[in-house]
Order: sequence, then structure tokens, then C-alpha cells
Amino acid sequence: MAHKHSPRIFLAIGTVLMVLTLALPHAAFASQPGASPMAVVVADAQGLGSSPETRDLAISFVGLVANLRDDQRFAFINLERPSLVLGPVPGGVGPDFQKVQDEVASQLSSAPSTTGGDLYNALAGAHGLMGLEQASPGSSVYLLLGEQTAQGEVGIRTRIAPLLAEFVKDGWAVHTAIPPDASASVTSLASGIASDTGGQRFTLSIPNGFQTLAASIMRDSAKGSLQGLAERVLDSNAVLSSALDVPPGTRDTTIVFFKQDGAGSLRLTNPEGLEPQGGPGAYYIVDTPHVVLWRLIEPAAGAWRVDATGLTGILSVMSFSSNRYTLRLASSASLPIEEPVTLVAYAAEGQRPVVLDGAEMSAHVRISDGTTVVYKMNDDGLAGDPVANDGYFSVAVPPLTAEGDYFVELVLSWPEFGHQISSQAAFSGRSFPSLEIRPLPLGDLTPGQRTKVGTAFVNVDGEPFPIDADQIAWQVASAGEKGTIEFEPQRTSNSGRAWLFDIYFTPAAGGSHNLSFLLSLDYAGRAHVHVSGSILVNALAPLAVGSAPAAVETQPVAQPANSSVLPVASPVSEGFQFPWWTLAIPVALLAIGGTSYTAWVLRTKPHGFLYNDKEELVVNFAAIKRHPALKFLFPSSVFGKELKVPGLEGVVFGFTGNRVSLRSRRTQAGVRVNNEPLSRPAPVYNKTWIGTHGRLYSFLASRPRSEPATADD
Repeated sequence: MAHKHSPRIFLAIGTVLMVLTLALPHAAFASQPGASPMAVVVADAQGLGSSPETRDLAISFVGLVANLRDDQRFAFINLERPSLVLGPVPGGVGPDFQKVQDEVASQLSSAPSTTGGDLYNALAGAHGLMGLEQASPGSSVYLLLGEQTAQGEVGIRTRIAPLLAEFVKDGWAVHTAIPPDASASVTSLASGIASDTGGQRFTLSIPNGFQTLAASIMRDSAKGSLQGLAERVLDSNAVLSSALDVPPGTRDTTIVFFKQDGAGSLRLTNPEGLEPQGGPGAYYIVDTPHVVLWRLIEPAAGAWRVDATGLTGILSVMSFSSNRYTLRLASSASLPIEEPVTLVAYAAEGQRPVVLDGAEMSAHVRISDGTTVVYKMNDDGLAGDPVANDGYFSVAVPPLTAEGDYFVELVLSWPEFGHQISSQAAFSGRSFPSLEIRPLPLGDLTPGQRTKVGTAFVNVDGEPFPIDADQIAWQVASAGEKGTIEFEPQRTSNSGRAWLFDIYFTPAAGGSHNLSFLLSLDYAGRAHVHVSGSILVNALAPLAVGSAPAAVETQPVAQPANSSVLPVASPVSEGFQFPWWTLAIPVALLAIGGTSYTAWVLRTKPHGFLYNDKEELVVNFAAIKRHPALKFLFPSSVFGKELKVPGLEGVVFGFTGNRVSLRSRRTQAGVRVNNEPLSRPAPVYNKTWIGTHGRLYSFLASRPRSEPATADD
């Protein structure tokens, strides 16, 4: 057996390990790609096995260190036999640890040697093992010391100082743990080693010492913290029952018992009142005298129940759950300042958004002055959310007031389960292109006559920003026939773009016309829409051929012959007329408002489908996620950019009743409808072919019968 070997052999082995450790470029190992965390327990088996109580505490300590984290590897080194390493084995509750646990218990229960171990060689062996295993920075060594300092170890701290410096160099802390009744010299040694390496000293005690250890492990893993379920002092006849609410989407749940009594019975039942079955993919147990861990893999959502019977003394129950959902900010990384913006976020399983029942989401935004504002988000199709129950939570927030970085914490909660998850995100506020409309002072326009009505200035924070003319969309609201708007650049750049445009309007008929404009482009990695001011113009109704203005006939007011009252001038005779022009603007606004409201109520929603030549669905017009401004201003039109179909960026689909039309916003769009160039608006019927840049698409009024409909239809 190994413990019959001469101490000189152990010293020689330790010296070789130390030399190899210091000679090899172990710092390079720790920084190599693919490195993962590692935990190594170095135990003074002789000192810890001196009493059954201390031995059981040590076994429980090892079980907690090895199994609380599932993203690390674990190894065990006996200070008396440093050349015989147990592990490494994967961390986390599972079958691989059972053999290690049995061997650890066997070594700690063995008869103490008469010569003691060598702390220097054991730590050198741990350092060499971690280097060869490419342990990542943040990995740890846990040094378990006995109650008394072994003979010959006085001054050991000075001897191991260079070795401890190597641990610090590689980013590995050395934590220490001592029994409650450790001597002053052991306590001093443990505190010094931990202090020299940035580690922490723990006490083997129930429940405080083990709870402190568990909190440290969870903090290092950055996965959250253990939450208390129950804590009580029990007698042998008492029963402790505790409920554990498991929220939807839970990947795994770990329940940890810290118990003063090594005996007793623990029972777990699922929401259906049944005990889960152990085995891979379901339920794992690690059972040590003072620490018991249960790990549930993808447990059913609902109320689980924990019962403890036959225990004496303190019992503390804690838990931790990891969720398979991650929270992501769908909004662009850059948002415009001084404009209302909408924050959009979603819960993802892998890369796909998921729709969650009974879940609520909020955004905690830290604004420029350091204040945090909490906004409740919704997936109800309200307050900035365009589509209800699609998994995307939205909220309209006030305009950002300053450029800079804004940090947001997304919080998803299940009120029914009292559980929440969160994630950190950030976006920047910056100036975006805006469209400034400058109307010209005009009188009444003549129907059919092209007239310059104003200019459009595209800028970013006052600086000119050149664009293509077709990036400005327009809408005419009229009580009758509308008219057409044209943009002519005053000066173009080498790329054919401009930032200053003359606006021409040709009214189709008399009446009031409200001209509204919208800038739509991609900027700073996101689709940007800016709604500008509008221009209100009036056009005279044309007179019938051969007609003339009707004359106004007036009659003088007769006065009595003997009247001494001075004659009062007749308003008509003096040419006074009521200033009817003062009612023009209110009447026009009422007409435009009524027309807009009527158009919105009677609007035709986009419909139909676009398939490619492989009979693959490319666009479902009814399910397009549109910008709220575009959806409001152009409810019956869909711009090609919204389709995200190559080659169709410069067209507009119009929907009127059952009719569909297609027009081009560019002079040469390169689009053909049924093999005819799209030079003017063209009707689109069922099975109409649309070609562009070598691609061919087919418009269908409904899905083929062989293809099942979806919830979007």
C-alpha cells in the first residue's frame, strides 16, 4: 500500500513534482483556449481523521466543494500521499463522484500515519496538476487542516511562500478550512496561507461555516446565490416540511441540506405528489454526513415539497435554480436622442424567442444622471408593442436627453412562483438623421398645376446628411382627389445623393390638402424612421366653362322723409364682408382629421403571400412586423424595405379592398411584373409573377392547400 512507503520517497516525489511545476510554462497552460475552472482539495488526512466528528465534517466539506458547481473539474490530494491523485472528475452532482467520495472517506478513515505528511509537496503537486490540466484563472485549491500542527511544520509558511506566489501568478487562490477546535497555530497558519493568495479561511461548522463556503463557491461561479427555504432546530419526533416553487423553463434545481445530525430521513415529492426517480437526466443525490445535495434536471414547474424526519439539531435547507431562458434586448444598440423610442426585449431559449405564460418583464434603465427608471414592458399589443403574444415585450420610453451609453437590466418574473431572472444590456443614445420641412408662403393652388410648396432639409444634429430621394416617403390627406408630390435635389453629391430637396405638389382637385413626410433609412446598424412636420395647402376648385362669378345685388335702405336720425351706413353698401377666410384652417383641419379617421377605419390591411421560384414562402404580408409610424401613416401600403427581399427595396405594395397594386419609388427599379417593366403602377393579381435582378417571385392571394396555415395567417 502507498502508506507503507518511506517518507523519503514521498519527499523525492514531491520534489520532482515541484521542480516540474516550476520548470514548465504553467502560466501558459492557464491561459490557453478551452481552459476550464478546477477545484483541488488538499487534505491533512492524519489530522482530520483523529476524531469521527472532524472526519465527517471533512467528508461533507469535500462533497460540497466537488458538487455545488457543475462547470468545474474536481481532484483530491491526500497530504500524506500526494502522488496518488483522485480525479480529476467532472463537477456537479452525478455518478462520477460516487467512487471518489468512497475513496475520500476511506482515506480519511484510515489509521493515521506516524510520520505525518509534507504540506509543501502536496501543494506543489496540486499546482503541477492544475497546470497540466489547464485550469483557468479563478480556479481554487482548498487546504483542509487538522486540529493540531504536525511536528516539523513550524515555519512552513516561510518555506511555502515562493510556491504560494506561483499560485497568485496563475490566478489561483488557496482557501483554507479548519475544524472548530483547531489550535492557535493551525488557525494562524490557515489565515496566513489564505491571506497570501487572496483566498478565504472557512470553519467546518453547521450551518454557518458550510453556508459561508457555499456562498463563496456560488459567488465565484457568478451563477447567483443559494436562497433559504427553511432553518430550524429539530428533535427526533419533529417533521420539517418546506415548499419549493419551480418556475417554468428551469434547467436544473439544486437543493442543499446542512444538517447537524448525520442520521434522519429526507423526502422529496413533485407537484403531482410523487417521489422523483433517480438516474441520468432526472434526479441525482450526494449524501454526506452533514451535507446532502439533490439536483433535479429539468424539473416540472410547480410546487415541490421537501420533508425531513428523524433529525436532531439544526437543519438548514437552501436551493438554487438555473433557467434555460436568457433575456435579450432586441432594440438596436444605438437609439436616437430627443425622440420617443421603444425598447423591445424577449426571452430566448437558445437563439429563438419563446412565448411565456404568466411571465412579466421590466426594464431598469439607468439614465444620464445616474438615476434608474423602471419601465414595465408588455406583450399585449399596447403602449409601443406592435403585436400581442408574439414573445416580444415592448415599452415606449420618453426621449433620451443626451448622447452617451445607457445601461439596462432586463428582469423576467413569474409572480405565481415568486421567481425572477435578469440580465444586463446596454445601448447608446446618439443623434440620428432628421427631416426638416420648410413650407413656402403660398396662396391658393390651381388643380393640375405643379407648384413648389417648400424644401426638405436632411441633417444630423444640424449637419447636412445626403440621402437618396426615395428614402423620403410622403402622404397626402384630402377630402377628395389627392395629388402627387415630387422631390428635386438642389445639389447632388458624386454618389447622386442630396440633403436639400425642393418639394413640388400637383393637386388633383380643389380643396384642402395636408402633405406629410417621413424619412426612412438604415443608420447606425438599425432601421430609422423620422416623422417630420407637414404642409397644409389649399387649391381652388376649377370654374365651369363659360361661367362667371355671380354678381351680388344690394338694395339701399330706405329712410323716412321726416327722420332726423342720421342714416346708418349699410354693411353691404360699404363693402363689408365677414372674414370667412378665418374659418379655412379650422375647417381644413376638421376635414383632414375626418378624412384621416375615415381612412383609418376603412383601411385595407395588407394581405397575401409572396413565394420564390422554389415555392418557399418569402413574405406573409399580414404578419409583417412594421414600425408603428409606418403602420399608422401608411396602413394600406407596404414599402419594399419592410419586406427585406433583395431587389424589391424601391417598390410599394398598395392594398385597396381586394385589389393589390405595385408601384416603383425609383426611376429605374429593375422590377418587372409579368415580364413587363414596372414603369407605372401595375395591378397585382393572384399568381402574378414579379421579377427583379434575376430572382422570380409569385404573389398568391392565399396559401396553397397543401401547405398548412399558421397562427400568423
